[in-house]
Amino acid sequence: MKKEYILSKIILKRLAHGAKFEEVKPRSRMEWFAAAKFYRELLYLSKNAKHIFLFGRCAILSFLNASMPYAAIRIFSHITRRLLLLGYSPKNLEELIGLFAGEIRDAAKIIYLRELFMYDTQKNTRLLEVLISRGLVSVEDRILAREIVRVLLRGGLRDLCLDFIAKIGSIDPKFYPRLLGIALAFLSDDETHRHLNALLEKDLNMFLAALWEYVNEVEGIPQFIFSILSDVLH
Repeated sequence: MKKEYILSKIILKRLAHGAKFEEVKPRSRMEWFAAAKFYRELLYLSKNAKHIFLFGRCAILSFLNASMPYAAIRIFSHITRRLLLLGYSPKNLEELIGLFAGEIRDAAKIIYLRELFMYDTQKNTRLLEVLISRGLVSVEDRILAREIVRVLLRGGLRDLCLDFIAKIGSIDPKFYPRLLGIALAFLSDDETHRHLNALLEKDLNMFLAALWEYVNEVEGIPQFIFSILSDVLH
């Protein structure tokens, strides 16, 4: 352990004195973690898009080699958001997704699409059309659809969001109440009450699915929810 610590300090010293990423060649998780922290700090201090991409890439690779995939994902999210704001080409960002593998790669794809969508919601309605046209064919698509609902409503695009949910409902009726339940957490109590009552009259399972998503999304459960549940139980 002491030897690894000393080697990690050597890695940091070499990087601080200008050694390139390819030259330091860390061998242990601790050494990779040292490199990751170094590049993460450079990333946070960088304002130039080229440097953000370069240092971010090195930080991601280092965290992955240090067996810290979720730290790598957080770095990826940070890079994506900053580079899009700086006008960096989204196509270049896709290269970073290739650094990940398996489930972590799926998570990176979702983060990339979410950040791309948040960057310009109006222009990226194309993403909605893609999801609607092909259906929610994967777990990734379903997670992304949930994120899109939140982004649209936080951006004040209520009508666009409800239209998206309705179209998804026509191709995937079972997933419709789940998306609607998330959306209801952002709508007024009166509108939420109306939608839940309509679902309850239509199908109990759909009502319960929407209610489950709603109570997990909303901060503090309104009193009218207990009134609806009381009616259901009686």
